Amino acid sequence: MVTNIGFDNEHPYVEEGADEGEVSVVGNRISVTDTIARAERVTIERSVDGGLTWEPVVDDAVAGDGINLVDFESLSYGDNLYRAVAFTAEGATSETEITVQARSGAFWLSGGPGYGDTGRLPLNPDVKHSGGRERALKEYAGRSKPVALVGEMTSRAVAVSGRVTDEKWIEETANIEDLIRIAQLPSRLFLFRDPDGRRMYGVLSDVDLDRLLAIQQANGIRGWNGLWGYSFTFTEAT
Repeated sequence: MVTNIGFDNEHPYVEEGADEGEVSVVGNRISVTDTIARAERVTIERSVDGGLTWEPVVDDAVAGDGINLVDFESLSYGDNLYRAVAFTAEGATSETEITVQARSGAFWLSGGPGYGDTGRLPLNPDVKHSGGRERALKEYAGRSKPVALVGEMTSRAVAVSGRVTDEKWIEETANIEDLIRIAQLPSRLFLFRDPDGRRMYGVLSDVDLDRLLAIQQANGIRGWNGLWGYSFTFTEAT
């Protein structure tokens, strides 16, 4: 907003913030009309807990004519809240929040830069969760039973098994080659999302694949389409 308005030889002047408003004389009074200042920089944040915490998505990007965002780290099922803050050259800011609903009923496995190498796990895979805390039993002289000790480290893992085919029958659905490619990525961390609204970062084990059967394509022109069983373990990590 304009911060200081006065008169100089009966003409209005603005000491600072002149680019943020138009000043005109109406009778004997000054009228200030806000104008839209062009944004030069934009930051975008994401919240998956209703705004309690925020995660950076786009940091200090050049606004230009706008930003198209593809967010591979959003919830695959749930409400994703985004907050965009635009900055002008004069330091003015404008903030906007929008909620994007995601309603995918699939499981997703992602890796690579920005977790952009993504595979949709088809055919309703089996998923088993396990979790715990570091514990140990120590034996000491003079004690008839071991002593239970507990540490600070917690653990959580997901065991996933399902079926895939040789060919891709839905564009985003992973086939056997997609699973192998994702497992071979040089990523330190991977991302696992499920239709219950969970989002986990962690380490991916090797993907085991067993050929179950093969179905011949129509008229045999395209050869055989194999049905494969797969399994892997995903361990939460930072």
